[in-house]
Amino acid sequence: GGATETVIPGKTGELIPSQSVSAFAQALKDFDAQKYSTQILQKHAEKFSESNFSQQLWQVVGEGLKHAGWSHT
Repeated sequence: GGATETVIPGKTGELIPSQSVSAFAQALKDFDAQKYSTQILQKHAEKFSESNFSQQLWQVVGEGLKHAGWSHT
């Protein structure tokens, strides 16, 4: 995971094209907080909540166990 998997450019943030001071400074100059919807930001952030993470993790573990022939009964 990382920024490229969690940031939706123009909707939930911006990706800086290179790791340089000048690119970061330009991104700060170009930043316009008013173009972001708090509702979209909140909905997107909820995808990364502890409960969603736990649910998705257990789903993957369960599928892996099933595929390996394990049974919980």
